[in-house]
Amino acid sequence: MSQSRAAPAKKPSPNREKLIAAARSLFAERGYEGVGTEEIVRAAGVTRGALYHQFTDKRDLFRAVFVEMLMETGQEIFETTMKRIEHDREDLQVGTQVMLDIFSRPEVQRIVLLDGPSVLGWTDWREVQRPFHLALIG
Repeated sequence: MSQSRAAPAKKPSPNREKLIAAARSLFAERGYEGVGTEEIVRAAGVTRGALYHQFTDKRDLFRAVFVEMLMETGQEIFETTMKRIEHDREDLQVGTQVMLDIFSRPEVQRIVLLDGPSVLGWTDWREVQRPFHLALIG
């Protein structure tokens, strides 16, 4: 009887962070389809082997960029909303305005709203966002 094992989590790596930063900038500027892996590794200053050591493929790297952006966005929505509200009854109205302001940024629009569903697929795109949405309404 064989049991499947989850792959061990990779340690945080400077190369991983460089790749995510480079890919995020390039994806925001030209979109997922407009950027090749050679350009990403060159911008990150790492080798192609470093890319494939950290990520399965370009889609996996995109997913990491997407998740990072969701975490940052959620944190910013929460912090900015909490700074702006004076009464609990204002949190939904203020939070919605903050969220709309953030989601109107070109980088967020391109990566999260435009490329996200097409690159990740509708089901994965929605599943990745589920904890983010639950945190916002919780």
